[in-house]
Amino acid sequence: MQKKDVIIYQGTQAMPGILRLPDSEAPAPGIVFANGYCAYMEMYDEMAEAFCKAGYVTLQYEPRGARGSEFGLFLCGTGWLEDCCAAISFLWGQPEVDHNRIGLAGVSMGGATTVRQGAFDPRVKALLAMAPVDSWADIMEYFWTANRGAEAYEAWKQEMYEDAARVARGFPSRAVSGGYGCRGVDNDPAAEAEELAAHPYKVQDLPIASIFNSFMYVDSPLAATKIHKPLCIIHGTADPVCPHTCGQKIYDAAPAEQKMIHFVEGAGHVLPEEVPDVCIQVGLSWFDQYL
Repeated sequence: MQKKDVIIYQGTQAMPGILRLPDSEAPAPGIVFANGYCAYMEMYDEMAEAFCKAGYVTLQYEPRGARGSEFGLFLCGTGWLEDCCAAISFLWGQPEVDHNRIGLAGVSMGGATTVRQGAFDPRVKALLAMAPVDSWADIMEYFWTANRGAEAYEAWKQEMYEDAARVARGFPSRAVSGGYGCRGVDNDPAAEAEELAAHPYKVQDLPIASIFNSFMYVDSPLAATKIHKPLCIIHGTADPVCPHTCGQKIYDAAPAEQKMIHFVEGAGHVLPEEVPDVCIQVGLSWFDQYL
């Protein structure tokens, strides 16, 4: 196995990545791993290594914003589709890759990216969505209402509309740090500091308009209605962020003839770290069958 640090360009923005090449003869099938909200590409290390040993070229990458302002604004719902497209193009362009055998995988918002990009990208032949977000608007409403109440949620949503209009008129977005942090609206400062120390490339500051214009328009079940290629969903039954019903909605909406949903009893949200063996076993079986 050969491991390379690479740079992927989306316009003028640079995105770091990790490319792994198997020892098997080229051309080989390839897999792109899409990041989730406030995640980091190394989250997929165990999966990528296992897939590469099984004969796949793998690509992990950090989308814009994942490492701070150096790589642009945080646009996970909209701009990240462009970033995913760029990552697929990068992998497609490797001489070691079989252009007709490219798969896409992701967890959480990366699962939503997998569904949304995979629905329309003809280069992608099979999909693996782990704990995918279905409707971010529903999730945001749930967490805001649960933590701060319905009135606070409506006030925040109005703030989002006003800031989106402000940006549309050519003014800069109001930057936010703190209250809209990486793991919910009421993060524990000590726990957050420890988390960011362990993973310094996670998103810390992001513009309000980016939250609204990205998150609130994510609708994975709607995108899934256009999926006619093989789709596999893995979801934990104890997921505290995206209940397993999110995965079920996406599964039910997809008209693909080859589709499967695999529930992991008692598993939470970050499946590649919590149950990597399951993700590897199910994912490899799926791609071996359909790539």
